[in-house]
Amino acid sequence: MKQKISAALIAFCLFALCLFLIGWLSDSPRSIVTPANRASTAAIAIRDNVIPFQKFGTRLFTLPYLEKCYNEVSYFTQSGRLDKKEEFIAALDSLLGKYKSVDIFLLAHANSYHRWLNDLPEAKREHIRLVYNTGCGSSSQCADWLTLGAKAYVGHPGEQSISPVFYFFFLRRWSAGEKLQDVIRESNELMLSKMNRIGNLSFGLLCPETQDIIDSQAICFGDSTLSIDN
Repeated sequence: MKQKISAALIAFCLFALCLFLIGWLSDSPRSIVTPANRASTAAIAIRDNVIPFQKFGTRLFTLPYLEKCYNEVSYFTQSGRLDKKEEFIAALDSLLGKYKSVDIFLLAHANSYHRWLNDLPEAKREHIRLVYNTGCGSSSQCADWLTLGAKAYVGHPGEQSISPVFYFFFLRRWSAGEKLQDVIRESNELMLSKMNRIGNLSFGLLCPETQDIIDSQAICFGDSTLSIDN
């Protein structure tokens, strides 16, 4: 009898500890807004070829936000480096022809997707509003994307980036209707704060190097006053 009670207490304590850690390391609630201009906006996202768990998790997290906020969404998951290239270009070409504003989410490691857009008509590329790129060192592509026509480009300078942590906070705030400059500032701050907590909790064993965390902070190029509503 005592063993059963002890086992139950241990299980309860572990459950309570897990709930505490989730709350401690997670984020405050955010409501997804339905933008007034939803009918004139679309989004396209692509996930690179990673392990199935990451592919599933990225899609599971991303799609509900995009489908709530945009009138039309195209989502692609690659199984190779150039996989889905033609499908992605065709879908983007179609969206740019139908919508006033199209946002692009590049949910991938170091990449060069900007080269895929070179053959799209310049008049259509002018409808690209926001490009967010999780890739390591992706901030170096700022000139490429702005030249292609993007109104704003968000990337990360670090060659060893923990951008997925930033993206978790970023997409929730962007979908809540905050201005891009505020979204980036808050998401950077939260990423730093949460990673420091994980580092302290694990005595530094589960946390990247401090410089890698600092270099993972996103940078906005172009119009930082944009929001999902304008």
